[in-house]
Amino acid sequence: MRILIVYKKAVKLRQWILCLLGWLTVACTSDDGTAPIDDQNTTPDFRVIGEDFDTVYQYNYEGEAEVGELVNLSDALNIDPNYLTLRQIDGLISFFSLSFVDGMFSLAQKNLETTNTMVYEDFYANTSSRSIVWGTNDGANVFFGYYGPFGSTNLSLHDIDLSDLSGQDLLLEFGIQDLYEPLYFNEKLFITYKDGGSKYKVVVYDTQTQLIVWTLDFGDFTPSIFIDDGGNLSVLKKRAGEDLILETYDFDTLRCINKHTLQLDQIFDSGVFDGFFVNGELLYWATYVQPAPIAYGPAIYDVATGQHQQVDLIGIVEQVQQDLNPDSIEITAQGYSVSQSIFLVGYTVRSALQNSVSGGVLTLSKTGELLSNVEVPFAPTYFIRD
Repeated sequence: MRILIVYKKAVKLRQWILCLLGWLTVACTSDDGTAPIDDQNTTPDFRVIGEDFDTVYQYNYEGEAEVGELVNLSDALNIDPNYLTLRQIDGLISFFSLSFVDGMFSLAQKNLETTNTMVYEDFYANTSSRSIVWGTNDGANVFFGYYGPFGSTNLSLHDIDLSDLSGQDLLLEFGIQDLYEPLYFNEKLFITYKDGGSKYKVVVYDTQTQLIVWTLDFGDFTPSIFIDDGGNLSVLKKRAGEDLILETYDFDTLRCINKHTLQLDQIFDSGVFDGFFVNGELLYWATYVQPAPIAYGPAIYDVATGQHQQVDLIGIVEQVQQDLNPDSIEITAQGYSVSQSIFLVGYTVRSALQNSVSGGVLTLSKTGELLSNVEVPFAPTYFIRD
């Protein structure tokens, strides 16, 4: 049985303990090289998911009252830190797990508004006919992208109805080279891959009709796709030696309605863009030239003016570490709150004693000011999008 798992969103705790990962860039500092605490009355709110050695948690922090609620998701959803990946579709979070003993997939879901939960234990048995690469879902169906049959690189989609666990297969293309993370929004599933001729394509699957409704062919341009604040499909695409291009497609017709050339020296991964496009600003995680103590950090690019701004996450981390001396911290998660216009950075504390886990959440203004440092009894791994 061959199982291919390509999951980038859920970062396991053991990876953070074994290697230093994080988020960094350069900008906005005070005279002494550190970012000052912003003088404001209210600490921002946030919701974050994280874990220790045994348990997965959700932490809901109310900034005005400066209190937090710790929820044990392992008890509520019967999951542990070895889950495969976490997906969020609007107000629904879903955890995929796989038993490597019997090859059974399980799915645990929580409605963030009602707090209702649903668990589908062992809802799918993996077989040698399908080599699963990723899974995603909405409230009614699970979608597996896979290679099949065994030993091939023929790309197919397996659509499972959670009401009766019936499924159907749809062949997308023979002999592809690479398959990337999927994007789900408003009853459409966007699947990015590189075909056998090294051309990048995005297939659009209508989850209601269970049909392919469109295929976008980007040729030699590597596409990084996302849904913008207007509910349309946006694509950051780049070809070697050429400028980065931002294209916007009408969500219903998939007709290109806008195009911008960006003076931004940044390479984005094919598949889903891990960032936001809000009010004409591209908010993303800029790569820092290595070697450096942190790998990535918050950055903002104004599409209309070309103005580029990066947050000095190195200086902020150094400031926080001085308060925690002699312990050091490792960045484990990053996010952005659209409603509050703040960046969120999660970290875990590295100390000589590794028999427990502790961490914290830094809230940062768009201008690079440290607004708050909220300690939590776990390592943050995912910020719930608002």
